[in-house]
Amino acid sequence: MRFGLTLLALAAVSAVAFARFADVPFDDPLWWLTNQTPPRVSIDGPSGPVRGSVEARISVEPAGRTRILSMRVDDQLRRSADATLTLDTTSLSDGQHRVEVVVHDTSRLQNVSSAAWTFVSDNTAPRLDLSLDPAEGPLEGHTAVLHLRADKPLRDVRATVNARAVRLQADPSGSWWLLYGVAPDPRESEMRVQLSATDMVGNATEVERVWLVRRTTFPEDDIDLRPSDDELQAHADEDRRLAPYYRQVSGPRLWDGPFRVPVQGEVTTAFGTHRSYEYHPGMDFGAPLGAPVLAPADGEVVLVGPTPARGNIVILDHGAGVYSTYAHLQSIEVEVGASVKAGQLIARVGTTGFSTGPHLHWEVWVDGANVDPQEWTRRAFP
Repeated sequence: MRFGLTLLALAAVSAVAFARFADVPFDDPLWWLTNQTPPRVSIDGPSGPVRGSVEARISVEPAGRTRILSMRVDDQLRRSADATLTLDTTSLSDGQHRVEVVVHDTSRLQNVSSAAWTFVSDNTAPRLDLSLDPAEGPLEGHTAVLHLRADKPLRDVRATVNARAVRLQADPSGSWWLLYGVAPDPRESEMRVQLSATDMVGNATEVERVWLVRRTTFPEDDIDLRPSDDELQAHADEDRRLAPYYRQVSGPRLWDGPFRVPVQGEVTTAFGTHRSYEYHPGMDFGAPLGAPVLAPADGEVVLVGPTPARGNIVILDHGAGVYSTYAHLQSIEVEVGASVKAGQLIARVGTTGFSTGPHLHWEVWVDGANVDPQEWTRRAFP
C-alpha cells in the first residue's frame, strides 16, 4: 500500500514538473494522468455568403487545458490561430470554403478533437443586364418598359431616368422593371438610365444606358375651333393642378393584364390628335348621357370632383406610377380612398366642363407623362 502511494506521489510530482516545463497551466495532476475525454471545440462563423474580412470565434473546453494543433482552410495548412479567426476572403476564390481546426488537450494522452465551418465567399460585383421594350427606343406618346436582370439576388437597386429618381418594381422571378412614358411633343430627346445595385453581401456596381426618343406622327384635327384665351388659361391652370397627382409616389402594381375599355362607344378623337393649339391628351368616346363608366383595371381613387376644363373627373391610381383619368362626367359613383376592381362602375358619362356633347374623355398617365390609352388595352404591361 505504501509502495503504491509512493508511485502515485512520484507521478504527480513528475506531472507538475512536466506541466511547468511545457508551460501549460496545471492544477489537477489526477486529470492529467487519467483523462481520456476529448476536448470540445466549435467554430462560430457567419452563415450565408460573406465578403471581405470575416471573423469566426473558436471555442474550446475545458478552458485553459486545450491547444490548437492545426488549422486548415480548404486543406491548406495555416498557422495556429487565437480564439478569434480572421480571414480575408478576397484572397480566396468565390464559392464554398471549409475551415477545419484540430485541437488537443494538455493531459498526458493529448486527446484530439476537431471542428469544421463552411462558408461561401462572394467578392464579385453583380452583373446587370438592361433591356428596353421596344428595343429601338421609347416612342413619343407611348409606354416603354425597362427590364433589369442580374446574375445574383440584389439587396438594393436605385435608378434615375434623366437624372430624376425613379422606383423600380421587383417581380417574383428576381428581376426588376419600370415603366417610362413619353408624352406627345416631349421636352426630352433621350432616355438616360443610371442604375446602381448592391448584392446581398454588399458588392456594388453601376451601369448607364441611353436610348433616343423616337417621334410619332399623330393625326391632325381638321376642325380649327380655337378656344378662347380664358379657356386656354383654364386648361393650363388645370394641368398644373393635376400634374402632382400623376407624379406622386405610387405603390406596387395593382392591375393584371391589358386594361379594359371603360365605356361602350365610338372613338371620336384619338389620342395625340394635333389641333391648332395643342395635342389631345387622351381618347374621346361618344356615348349616351348617363352611360356607365367602368374601371379598366384594379386601382385606388385618388381624386374626384369638378374642374373647369375637364368638368367632373375621377383619377385612379393603378400602382407603379400608372394613373387614369375620366372627364366630363355626369355623376361620380366612388369616393377618394376607395379601392376599385376592374369592371366596377365608377361614374356616368356626362358633358360637364368644356364639352360640346355627351362623351367620355379618358387619359392614361405613366410616371407623369400622358400616353396612348389604347396601347394599354392591346397589350399587358410590363
